[in-house]
Amino acid sequence: MQFDQDFFFFPEVFFAESEKKAINYTFGEHGKEFNQRIKTSIIFSLICLIIILINVKTLTKFLELPVQDVKFFQLSPNEYFFSSLKLSLYGSLIASFPFYISQGIFFLAPGFSYREQKIVFSLIILSNFLFLISLGFTFFALLPAALTFFLNYSEGILEPFWSFTEYFDFSTTLFLGTALVFQLPILQVILSICNVTNQNQMKNGWKYIVLFSTILGAIITPSTDPITQLILSSVILVLYGFGIFLTDFYKKE
Repeated sequence: MQFDQDFFFFPEVFFAESEKKAINYTFGEHGKEFNQRIKTSIIFSLICLIIILINVKTLTKFLELPVQDVKFFQLSPNEYFFSSLKLSLYGSLIASFPFYISQGIFFLAPGFSYREQKIVFSLIILSNFLFLISLGFTFFALLPAALTFFLNYSEGILEPFWSFTEYFDFSTTLFLGTALVFQLPILQVILSICNVTNQNQMKNGWKYIVLFSTILGAIITPSTDPITQLILSSVILVLYGFGIFLTDFYKKE
């Protein structure tokens, strides 16, 4: 088997319509493929990092949009410099997240049957779509809800002067955590394909998911305010239900 650049983006298993069975690779081929996928992911992240570094001021102003009434400050002369480096690094990780997911699924694809490979390919598209929704949801709903809660709580008592570093850490934690949560339906379908679980077991376990969503919402939200946790916990439940629907849908396909 030959490994080249095309393989990393569109594995041959997705386009070989005559293949109706899973493709068997040797351990050495799996190892070589894994190493090259890691290298490709690193190169992709570095490209994103360079692009974001060049446009870091634009990204900074974009992150400040949800709190236009708040003034940011830096405690030391080099605080914003190091914060911009962290912002570029985290931004590149977030931007590369769909690519990481795709590479991981492509790596597992040869072990699936032809029918499962078609399902996996559609999951890659859905995963990227859910990722974009998670960014929009965090920026337009979750982040403003958390910030508004704290601004209203301290209104008339304290002036809103925030450290940009603290605000950046708060925001990126929320973005990364929400992006991971929105991949829950993808995980459910993959577990079903691997026969780890099925839609009936998922339906029967909804009581545990209610508890799990509450705990996970508290862990992911750095603000610890009840409104943000409630919103995120509700979204986790909706995503879990959507995952059950997808599992049932792909089973019928």
